[in-house]
Amino acid sequence: MASSRPSKRRRQDQTEDHHTDDTESPPESKLTLEKSSPVVVFAHGAGAPSSSDWMIRWTKMLKKALNAVEVVTFDYPYISGGKRRAPPKAEKLVDFHSDIVKNAVSKYPGHPLILAGKSMGSRVSCMVAGREDIAASLIVCLGYPLKGMNGAVRDETLLQLTVPVMFVQGSKDGLCPLEKMEAVRKKMKAMSELHVIDGGDHSFKISKKHLQTKGSTQDEAEDAAVQATASFVSRSLTGRSFPLVAVAAAVLALLVLTLLLLGLLLMLRLFFLLFFLLLLFLYFLFLLSMASHGHGLSCMLLNVDAVGLGLGHGLRFTDTLSLSFDHLLVNFGLASAQVFMAHFVEGFLNGALALFCGHIN
Repeated sequence: MASSRPSKRRRQDQTEDHHTDDTESPPESKLTLEKSSPVVVFAHGAGAPSSSDWMIRWTKMLKKALNAVEVVTFDYPYISGGKRRAPPKAEKLVDFHSDIVKNAVSKYPGHPLILAGKSMGSRVSCMVAGREDIAASLIVCLGYPLKGMNGAVRDETLLQLTVPVMFVQGSKDGLCPLEKMEAVRKKMKAMSELHVIDGGDHSFKISKKHLQTKGSTQDEAEDAAVQATASFVSRSLTGRSFPLVAVAAAVLALLVLTLLLLGLLLMLRLFFLLFFLLLLFLYFLFLLSMASHGHGLSCMLLNVDAVGLGLGHGLRFTDTLSLSFDHLLVNFGLASAQVFMAHFVEGFLNGALALFCGHIN
């Protein structure tokens, strides 16, 4: 008997139950993806607050490209509430910035923490990352102000960093000459990468003439910078849990390889020694066989010295094998083996000839 079709009310209840299950128990892959998504704390520059068009645009781009669970923006006290006072020294903003970071971390525990900043905000972010109570996974510096107002290079904070740093700089940024940035990066302990926006100024703005010459647009240039940043972040966060394991594996592999090479050298040494002893044993058996016929004994005994000379060369061959295998094969080793075989064959043929002559007589 065919089963009756569920009533409309029953179908509606089943649909509602299914929807509730999806809401309460999202797929495990989705949970894993969300847990691996970073939380980004994005600090503004000295002259514009977080509500500026530049900050809003880059906040959206970073959130999308980095798959961030949230990009937290804020205003430093000197510029909040519509104030327009001169910014203080970067060091005086570290405590306030650190509190913002701690609040973001408490809101998203277990998520990777990325400190990002524009100009002065990137410099303060680097200072915050150096604090012991802040566990940053990575820093993104957009237009890092490497040169101070007096023209001096401000690299002290960068040289103390131990977390990966991504630099995005305009090629025409007067506050960060590229050659000076490259020199600083070579001295840094932390891993870093530099993406240059060709023709960009301190805020990455490219002149229309330069864009026309390159056949590009402002959006394309900034999108390339964002994609380079996302690639660096992905590589850095993926490998952040494995450096100790990789080092341990490399040390273990080196140890195993060393033991194998030592074993190989020992085996080769023993092999050649046994080989020469076997030849010597066979030769003396041959001598005894010929001596039992009473012929050519003096001729055969004279060739014992020849065999001894060949054996001496062979033993020296095995002794030097463990010292320099490649050098030995090319130079001394092959020559020694040839000398030994020449003496051995000479003695063997002379003994055989003596035995043959004895049989004829």
